[in-house]
Amino acid sequence: MGASVLPACTPPLRPLPPPSGLPEVSIDIHAHIFNATDIPIPGFLDQVFLRSPESPVGDNYAPRALIRLVTEILLLTVSTAAEERSRLPQPAKDAAALIAQDKDKVAQGIRNYAAGGQATLRASGVRAANEVSEDAQLLGELNKLANRGVFLQRSRADLGLAVADAVFDEPAMPVAALRSAGGGGDPNLAQTLRWAALLTRDRRDILDTLIEFYGLNAEEQEDEVRGISAFSPSLVDFEYWFTERAQSRLSSQQDQLEVMSRLALLERRTVLLNFAPFCPLRAAVDGDSVHRRIRNAILRQGFVGVKIYPPMGFKPIGNSSNPGLMGGVRKASGTAIDRELRKMYRWCNDNGVPIKSHGNNSLAAGECTGQNAAPDLWAKVLQDYSDLRINIAHFGGFEEVTAPDECSDPPPYERRAAQLIDRYPNAYVDLGYWNEVAGTNRPGTEILSRVRALVAQSPALADRIMYGSDYTMIGRERQHNAYLRDVATAIDGIKGLSREAVFALNAQHYLGLNDPNNPTRQRLDAFFPADHPYHSLF
Repeated sequence: MGASVLPACTPPLRPLPPPSGLPEVSIDIHAHIFNATDIPIPGFLDQVFLRSPESPVGDNYAPRALIRLVTEILLLTVSTAAEERSRLPQPAKDAAALIAQDKDKVAQGIRNYAAGGQATLRASGVRAANEVSEDAQLLGELNKLANRGVFLQRSRADLGLAVADAVFDEPAMPVAALRSAGGGGDPNLAQTLRWAALLTRDRRDILDTLIEFYGLNAEEQEDEVRGISAFSPSLVDFEYWFTERAQSRLSSQQDQLEVMSRLALLERRTVLLNFAPFCPLRAAVDGDSVHRRIRNAILRQGFVGVKIYPPMGFKPIGNSSNPGLMGGVRKASGTAIDRELRKMYRWCNDNGVPIKSHGNNSLAAGECTGQNAAPDLWAKVLQDYSDLRINIAHFGGFEEVTAPDECSDPPPYERRAAQLIDRYPNAYVDLGYWNEVAGTNRPGTEILSRVRALVAQSPALADRIMYGSDYTMIGRERQHNAYLRDVATAIDGIKGLSREAVFALNAQHYLGLNDPNNPTRQRLDAFFPADHPYHSLF
């Protein structure tokens, strides 16, 4: 596991100018700005690195070792939503301060991780990968990434600093030259460490990075090159489903709502169209206070909709047939969960509130519960609540065909979503985390041919597909800076789809922002002050 003496060939990504020709009002309907105090870390990381079809885990180390390393980074001191809210309107940190903070977090996390693995590595003699523990293998890969010599000759602190320097600093040699020389370590590991550091930032700093990568700035506006002008971040509520809870610092749901509402008012470079998280298990356990909190967020705090995660362990409806208790750290009957879901659907239906649902067989808190994300499971809801608008996220990957496993659920969700859209005028999909056509996967010819065929077969899709990035999650990908450009190019190659519809019109219809009499439009008109860019955009 010795390493090259060359610097790492995995320089940090830099923002790219947005593609030309985007609509003036372009909306990213699927984003996230949560940090490590908003999620139950161990359970969340298990799903990201073990069950996610997009898991960027290398071949030279075990994913569970990587989970342990990332956990060490995320369990360092991170601002809770209440702490951050108390500091607002403090502006985002500058780029140099953020990089210094990221480097410190990664270095300290590696030190903590290495403290448990160094003795194993020494004892192994580092003879072959199958002769050492999972942690020792990952420590060897970290050493390669650091490009600072053999790990056994260095202290734990030196390894942490060396890796942080390699991951966050530009290399001394051109990237092309480094690649030709064969040095640098695993670029997926480097990007994963950057992503972990991103989740330790304040939410305002994460938002600043999101705008920097995909949004607008003064120079771009002067050149009439437009990026995304409005982002729709979704908050998450996984706490009651994951059984393992290692961190002592978790942000409350109320604090998360308050800080995101405040950011929506403060941010003037873009418009934030926040979605509040609804967990029917929390509602079944805690009572009507959960509904009151979400209703207040939508009626008074500028939130536009509700985000739901069926893969946590519940179907969109029909849980009453389950005779046992459902849940993780908290439990409730299927009947109680259905009751809370119907209460939320009824209120959203009557008040013009759209719902966004995780629509990919991933991020499942239980055995094969990712199948609860299947689009056709929403048919009964759309039948019973005819005015309810549903967005089923993560369209376009065809994982049910291309990556089957014991929890796979064919036929592909894309085909099922198209059938749902053919039947119900209020069903939509988004392209969040469409990495199949981005980065090193470009041009994704097999996936694009599948989407072309589906759009030709179901023309209604053209008016229901919306652009989404799934930032911060897409930050795991090494070339996520090119994501907006690559998706725009992919859209251009699909007959029947247009940038105007996918990036602008479809999302405006889904949210109700195209109609001055729509309740969502009226609520936002009242929430945003007169000088806010929301009013000039919509």
